[in-house]
Formats: sequence, structure tokens, C-alpha cells
Amino acid sequence: MINMPAIKKTDSPENGFSLLEVAIALAILGLLLGTLVQPLGSVFQQEKVRRAKSDLETIREALIGFSIAHGRLPCPASVDPNDSANSGAESPEGGGDCDKQHGFVPALTLALQGPRNQDGLLLDPWGNPYRYSVDQSDNGGAGTADFTTQGDIAAVGAENLAPRLEACPIASSSTTQCTPNADRLTDDGVPVIIYSMGRNWANYSSDDELENAGEDDSTMTNDAGLPYPIAGDRIFVSKGIHSVAGDREFDDIVLWLSTYVLYSRLINAGTLP
Repeated sequence: MINMPAIKKTDSPENGFSLLEVAIALAILGLLLGTLVQPLGSVFQQEKVRRAKSDLETIREALIGFSIAHGRLPCPASVDPNDSANSGAESPEGGGDCDKQHGFVPALTLALQGPRNQDGLLLDPWGNPYRYSVDQSDNGGAGTADFTTQGDIAAVGAENLAPRLEACPIASSSTTQCTPNADRLTDDGVPVIIYSMGRNWANYSSDDELENAGEDDSTMTNDAGLPYPIAGDRIFVSKGIHSVAGDREFDDIVLWLSTYVLYSRLINAGTLP
């Protein structure tokens, strides 16, 4: 009988990880993900801001093109639950004295592409309608608004037109002019203001954002019967984005149409002598 030598057993580590090792790995992974989520959120918001600025530039170009073709600027779009066929169109169609000086971009009238809500209003990247305000001054004495009545821009003439919408760096206690001690953004008024109320459109609180939001207009409500806030006077605030919550928070994106840019484009097109 042959005796086989005994095989000596040696200690060897078990395969797999202990619960402690798994917990440590998950904790590290959580920390890594946490450091990534915030930058990614910031990147997404920056992309939305970029898109909103691009949209507003396109809207401004469309307004200039419309003025060249029709000799006037369009009126803002209003909301009329009883007239869904014309949702997103200027009001009234054909211009003249606008039904509302402050309202929404008339995307239907301007043939603009983009997402729209149930009221036909063109939406910004945060799902809120783009706002549009147009000057309603009458310096030509015809009894109708100079900038939105067909032929009046040319008839009144560049030297007599005097738009009164104001772009200001801070909110003003006046409804007609910027705060006297604040640096003005333009020497004269402008005929058009267009803007997005930004990410916090449903929860704004600073004075500067309240200036642009204006007040709820009970005559313009959505399908749920909730009023849309629109500008309440001729003052608008435009400045850099400040994301710290509180009195200094500001994320509105505001553009205006310079009177002189409008005149230049109309003159080049032969619409304005």
C-alpha cells in the first residue's frame, strides 16, 4: 500500500468584497457624483440661457423684417380664450393702436418657429412665454400710435419719432423714467423691449424682477383661469444674471431694439426716407 503524502492546506483570502469595502466604495462614488451633478446642472442652465438669447435675437430680427415689409411694428399678442384660432397673433390684426402695449411675442404674425403653449404663445427654454412691449406714443398728431400704425413711421419721420420705453439698470419708483442717479442704458427711449423671465419665472421676488414681471392681467388668463403677469409701465430692468436668492436675484434676459438700428434698416430698405 502506497502512502500518499498529506496535502498541506494554506490560508487564502475569500473571493469578493466585504460589506465594509462595498460601503466605502459607495460613499466615494456618491461624493464623485455629487461633485459632478452641480457642474452639469450649471451647464444645462447656461445652455438654456444661450438658447433664450438666440431666440430673442431671432425675434428682434423678425420684428425688423416685419417693419420693413409693413411700414410698422406689430402689436403684442394677447390671450383670448374665445378666439383660439388667432392665438399668438398680434392684437388687433393690422396694427394701429394696440389692444395691449405689453403682452407677448406675436409668433403667429411673425411666422416664428418654436414651442408654444395652449394659448399659442412662443415659449422660452423654461416653458414660459416670451414678453414683448412696443411703444404707443403719438408724436405725429394722427391720433394713432406712431410705431404700430402702417405708414406712420415714415410719415412722422425719424426726427420727430420719440419712443418712451426705458431700459434701466435697476428698478425705478417712477413709471416713466429710470432712477435719476442710476446709469442709464440708453440716452433716449426705445420702441421695443423683448424678454424672457428666466428660470425663476414662477417664483421671482427681487425688485428688479418684479419691475419686469409687472402685474397679473386679469383680462389675459390661461386655460386654468390663471392670469399672466405682464409689464405694468414703461420701465424695464436689464443687467447681468445674479443667481443668489433674495433681493439681488436676477435672471431675466432682456433685449431692446435700438431706435437708430431700426431707422438704419428702414432707410437701407427704402422704407424710411
